[in-house]
Amino acid sequence: AKADRFGPGGSGFFIGFSPSYNPKIGSESDLNSSISSSFDFGFRFGIGEVGLRMGSGTVDGGTIKDSDGAVLRTVTDGKHTLYELFGKVYFPVNAPAEGRPGSQFLIPLHMGMYMNNVQFEKLYGNMGMTLGTGGQFRYYTGSHIVFDLTGLYTFGLPYWPIQNNAAEIETFYNAKNEKAAGSLQGFELRIGLTILF
Repeated sequence: AKADRFGPGGSGFFIGFSPSYNPKIGSESDLNSSISSSFDFGFRFGIGEVGLRMGSGTVDGGTIKDSDGAVLRTVTDGKHTLYELFGKVYFPVNAPAEGRPGSQFLIPLHMGMYMNNVQFEKLYGNMGMTLGTGGQFRYYTGSHIVFDLTGLYTFGLPYWPIQNNAAEIETFYNAKNEKAAGSLQGFELRIGLTILF
């Protein structure tokens, strides 16, 4: 029914913009990347969704060391690209009427797999998983359009530090001479729009 499609049980395509995304990436104690925002898109199916997040920026200088800790070279201005494949399940706090304008509050449970790529003279990177939760406000317009605002705290679990995948492992150390973990831990504020089918 039309009312079911345009309410909390509806499915659709979503896009989102995060003007504040995971500040630990921007910390000198980690990757020190200039990423300050990200975009995401995907599909929503009632209380669940799957999507892809993308962001890019630059990484300040550091050093590349071999597996014995010896400095191989100094690097500057790396190009950083971030990808995250994620899924969310939403737990509704209230249930607005199907197909009518109204607001809804939900608690999201976020799970994802991410990849950092950092291009200096060679390509370096890592992968990891994310877990997160927070709160979301949705406004249903009674039509195909749904607006949402999400606050999410993400806890990142990198599988290995930022390094290459060659036979002789080279690892990136940041300006504080620490292995750059490339964690995504931090707070995110996201503005979203869903177009219901």
